[in-house]
Amino acid sequence: MLNKLLKREKISNIKVTSEFLATRPRERKLIAKAMYYAQNGRFERPVILDENNVLVDGYTTYIIAKELEMKYVPVKRIKSLN
Repeated sequence: MLNKLLKREKISNIKVTSEFLATRPRERKLIAKAMYYAQNGRFERPVILDENNVLVDGYTTYIIAKELEMKYVPVKRIKSLN
């Protein structure tokens, strides 16, 4: 039911900061999240974006969605932390 309440955003509209791009999540974490998606047909948690489409949290989900060549990803929006 939670997924029905979430918005979706086009992956190409998401802005990823240099802090995220400088690191890669551990392979174990990527595999676990990818397996969850494969088994459930959805992500465990949405990607968190601010009002400017800047990624705040959910980088691993974002990476998996890109690797799966998804056009859209579930998102939750928050006000900018700045």
